[in-house]
Order: sequence, then structure tokens, then C-alpha cells
Amino acid sequence: MSLKVINKGIEKIKSLEKEVQSLREELARLRERERELEDTRRAMLYILEDLNETGHRIIRAKREWEITFDAIKDPICIHDEKYRIIRANRAYREAAGMPYEDFIGKPYYEIFPITHKPICNCVEGEQRVDVLEEVTVRKKKTYRLKFYPARDKMLKEFFSVHVLEDITDQRRAEEELKSSFEKLWEEKERTSNLLMIAHATAHTTDRHRLIEEVVTCSNKIIGCDTCIVYLWDMEEGAFRFEYAKGLPEDVVSLFRTTPVERDFPLIKEVMDRGAPTVYSDVEEGLRGSVFEVLKNIKGALFIPFQGRTGPLGFMLGIFARDGYGSVQFAQRELELFHGIADQVSLSLEEARLYKESVDKAMELSHKIETIRVMHEIDRYVLSTLKPSEILDTVTRMISLVVPADGTVILLTDEDTRQFVYASGYAVKSFRKGERISRDDVDITMAVRTGNPVFEPNFKDKKSIKRFEETLLKEGFSSSVMLPLVVRKEAAGVLIVLSHRPSGFVPEDLSTLEKISTQLSVALENARLVEDLEELFWGTVRTLTETIDAKSRWTAGHSRRVAEFSVAIGKELGMGERELKRLELAALLHDIGKIGVYESILDKPARLSKSEIEIMRQHPVKGAEILEPIKQLGDIIPAIRHHHEWYNGKGYPDGIKADEIPLFARIIAVADTVDAMSSDRPYRKALSKEAIVEELKRFSGVQFDPQCVGAFIAALYRGGVSVLHK
Repeated sequence: MSLKVINKGIEKIKSLEKEVQSLREELARLRERERELEDTRRAMLYILEDLNETGHRIIRAKREWEITFDAIKDPICIHDEKYRIIRANRAYREAAGMPYEDFIGKPYYEIFPITHKPICNCVEGEQRVDVLEEVTVRKKKTYRLKFYPARDKMLKEFFSVHVLEDITDQRRAEEELKSSFEKLWEEKERTSNLLMIAHATAHTTDRHRLIEEVVTCSNKIIGCDTCIVYLWDMEEGAFRFEYAKGLPEDVVSLFRTTPVERDFPLIKEVMDRGAPTVYSDVEEGLRGSVFEVLKNIKGALFIPFQGRTGPLGFMLGIFARDGYGSVQFAQRELELFHGIADQVSLSLEEARLYKESVDKAMELSHKIETIRVMHEIDRYVLSTLKPSEILDTVTRMISLVVPADGTVILLTDEDTRQFVYASGYAVKSFRKGERISRDDVDITMAVRTGNPVFEPNFKDKKSIKRFEETLLKEGFSSSVMLPLVVRKEAAGVLIVLSHRPSGFVPEDLSTLEKISTQLSVALENARLVEDLEELFWGTVRTLTETIDAKSRWTAGHSRRVAEFSVAIGKELGMGERELKRLELAALLHDIGKIGVYESILDKPARLSKSEIEIMRQHPVKGAEILEPIKQLGDIIPAIRHHHEWYNGKGYPDGIKADEIPLFARIIAVADTVDAMSSDRPYRKALSKEAIVEELKRFSGVQFDPQCVGAFIAALYRGGVSVLHK
């Protein structure tokens, strides 16, 4: 029993021991847990302290942020993705003009600024900064609106920060700066244009270029839509259009051709006042003038140009109703326009004086040139007596003193009752020497009256003659016909032509009358000289024929010697004047035979020594006969020495080679040729071949080889014949 009890007791003790052990372990665990809890408590206390500190910091940061947020002077609001305001600073509340609680949760576009709808979808996309627009709100404030879209990734919420920067003062300053700049720019442009006007008035003498520059610059200075300048035409006694800017093209020709009268009421008022005048309602005042074609006129500015002796012109600035220019001008601007008027007036006066001086200089130069040409014509007329040369010279020189495009001189031929085209310049349809029927030329009036006849336009003539029709086809339109009177009779007509209708002025007619008078005198002198020359040559030929007629064997001898001599002279290249003097010397070479008896000249047998001596005296006698005539002094040596031999064995002086005058050497060959080709009492004429052979045989002995060669060349070329007619 007791053992069971003991065992039970032992088991119970073991059980209690296990329980105690378990309690001990539990206690150890509890103690460990207690220690952990204590650590946790301590950690929590630390955390609480940290949280408390952080809370204080957050509260302080919030207060600082709110103070900073409210301290920003630019209105700022924050709205959510539905555009509802969730935060705003004091500046925004003041700009909105309502308490904070009244707009929180409301759309920003209904509060400030009131736009009635979102300005843009400002909550989408990445964070960015954009300047949306400038918004003007009440109290005349101007804001620049910026938005900063943002996103809370943790809360997955979108919101946007709006900043309205107050740029009222900046915008005002910019506008003032812009206005100042525009005024400065306008002032610069005005100054630049004034300087251009000053430069033009100081350096431009051409009136049209001056006005063109003035109108262009004044149009910018005045600011008008159309700027027109009229200048005074002294001859017409009215104002004439000079230049315009802004004038419609379809009316420019009308303005160019329509003058403005001095006594037109509005113009008279402005010119009498003598100062720039502004008219606000001017359409009624412009009626009755060319300016009435300009419609829709708001106003006008008249600037008169006055000279020392009268009006110079005026400038008209026209402002259209739909234009941008203002008709109102400050006193300073009117004074500026007055200065422009004075400057332009002075320049126009100087340009007028300059033009007058240039015109006078040109007129004087033209007169000097006319005098020079007239003198040249006189000099040439006096230097030559050949009508053809005189006419050709005059027709070419006329264009130097008058604006002539062509010249024609027709001379009358009384034998055929026709005109001869004697000379012309720049006329291609007629040849020199061509005969023209009197029925083909309309010069009756000029010939009958003896006065110049002016034909302003061939095309306007009711009936046109063939001669004028030909000139018209060549492009000539007008003419002046001047009669050429010689010995009180019409010897011809001078016709001066122009391509332009009415191409001549009275001054040209006066000059042409002087030239035609000169030409008439020259023709008369030439005719007198021709008559004298014909008389002289007729006398010489009669004298020589009389001498040659003393013997039947020498009839025509002097004429044939002259022909042979001229042929030799031509081969030697002599000029026309030399040939004439040579012909005269050849005709008179035997004039000394006038003192030789006919019995000696006509003796059929050979001459005796005494008769030969008498014959040999005729060269000296001829020279002595002609010696008193000083005009023949140059040919006397040829007459004296035409019987000299090239080798020096001739008579009367026995000179040789180049000592013998050339005319004498030529006449020696010609005289011998005629003697050999003529019958003589003691022999018959030689043949051409025999004559040539004889000349060659005595070349260098009796004759100059050069003269012999020249004669033979002329003989075989057909320039001369040894067969007597």
C-alpha cells in the first residue's frame, strides 16, 4: 500500500518537477519576452520622441511653407485633375477677391482668372513649364500665366500649379519703351528724310529730280496717302503737274495734261497766305479742278512754294478716309513744313536761275557756233569759186547751226525749164545732177515771193508733189524752203528738212535766211567768176587761133599742144589746178609768133639761118608779151623755155634737165609731137609708130624721159590721139 503510495508520490513528485521545470522555462521565456518588450518600449519611446520632433518640424515647415507661399506676390493656385482649387496663396485670394473657403473645391476658371473653361489640359503629360498667354483682368492688371503639371505616383493623383506673374508694370514699361522707340524711329525717319531733302535742295540742279526726291521724302514726313507737286509755268500762266507719289495710275495722264489755274479759289487762298495750310473737309473746295477725280478724301495739306518775284508752285498732301494718316498736325510740325517749303522754294529759285543761266549760255554758245559756222561758210565761199564745192559744203554745215536732218539744193536750168539736184545731205532718193520737173516740186510760193516757206507737216498737205512724197517716204516730215536769188532772179532753192513735224523755230528761219543770202551771194560770185573765166579762156583761144591762123600749116596747133600737154600732166599725177595752168601755158606757148612774118611761118622750103634766128626769138618775145600780166607770172617760164633741150643744147638760155621748168619740158614733147603728126610744106605727117620711135630716140637728149614715157602711156591707153580731126 505504502509502496503504491510511495510510487504514486514519486510519480507525483516527478510530475511536479516537470511542471516546475516547465514553469521555470516559461518564466525564463517570460523574462526574455519582458526584456524584449522593454527594448521595444524603449524603442517606441525613442520613436515617439522622434515622431514628436518630426511632427513639430512638419508643423514648423508647414507654417514656414504657408508663410512663404503667402509671401509670394504673384497669385498661385493648385488644382486637381478636375481643375478644382485645392490650395491658393494670399495673393491669389486677394486677386480673386473672396475668402479662402469660398473658392476651395471650385474650378479655377470660375474664380480667377474667369475664363469659363480650362485654358488647356494642364494636368496631363510630364512635368513642364509653359507660358500659356497673357491675361488681362479687372483693375487693369496684366498677368503672365504659367502652369506646372505634377503627379503623385503613390496616391496616383494629378494636380497642377498655376502661377500668375504680374507683368503690369513690365508691360507698361515695354509699351512706353515701344512707344518711345516708335517715336524715336519716326523722328529718325523724319530727320533722315529732312536730310535727304536738304541734300537734294543743296546739290540737285535738275528740277525734276529735285521734286521727285522732295515728294518721296515729304510723303513719308507728312504721312499722307497721295503727295503731288505742281510748278508754276510762266509762259502758260498756270501751275503744271511735275511729280506725284501715290496717285492712281489711271489718272496720272489726266493730271499731266491738265493745268491748275492761279486764280482757282483754294489755290489762290493758299498762295496768298504763303504758309502751309491744313483742310479737314476739302472735297467741296476741290470741285471744279482736276483734283475732284480723287474720291474719299479725309483732308489735305497745302504747302506753297514762293519765289522772290512770284509763285513757284505748291505741294498737296491728300489723306484718304480709309488711310492711316492723321490730318491733325502740331504747331511744331507746321513750322517744319514751313521750313521745307522755304528750302524747296529757295532751291527751285536757284534751279530756275541755273536753268536760265544754262539756257543763256547755250543760246550764247549756239549764237557763237552759228557765227563760227557762218564765218566758216564765208571763209570757204571766199576760198573757192566752184559752185559744186560751195553747195556741198553748205549742205553739210547747215546741220551745225539748225536741227536739220537733211538738206537739198535745187538749181534752175532755164534752157530745159527744169530743176537740177545740185547738192544734198542725208537724202538718198536723188542723185547729184538728176533733173527734176518743175511740176514735181512745190516751190512756187518761195520763188514768187522771194521769202522762206515753212511746211510744218507733209502729211497734212491736201495735195503733195512727187518730190515731197519721196522725201516723206524717207522719213522727213517738215521743211523750210528758201529761194536762192542771183541777179534778182531765182537761181534755185535751198530746202532744209526735219524728221519731226514742225521741226524748226523762228530763230532757225532767221539763221537759214542768212545762210541762203550767203549762198546766193556765193553763187552770184561764182557765176561772175565763171563768166570772167569763160571770157578769159575765150580770149586766149581766140588769140591763139589767130596766131595759128597766120599759117595754114599751124592751124589748131596750140589747141592740140594743149591737149597733148594735159594728157602728159594727167599721167604725171597733176591736180586739177595744175592741169588748168598747164593748159593755159600750152595754149600761149607760141604767142611770141605774133611778131613773126607770115612769109616765114608759111615758107614751103627750109628756113635760112636769119629766118631761123627770127623764129628762135618767139619764146623770148612771148615771155616779154605776157610779163606785164602778173596773173600769168607762173606760166611765163614755161613759154620762155619750151624749146630748151634736156641735154642743154636748146634755146634761148641753154639750160638743161631739171633746170628746165616742168611745164616747159611737157610742152616741148607736146609741141614736137604735134609738129611730127602734122603736114609741113617740106614733108608729110609721121605715123604714130614713127612718132613714138622718134620720141624714144631723143629721150634724154631733147626730151625729158619721164615726159616721153607719160605721153607714150597716154597714147597707148587711148588718153590722146595723134590723128588730126
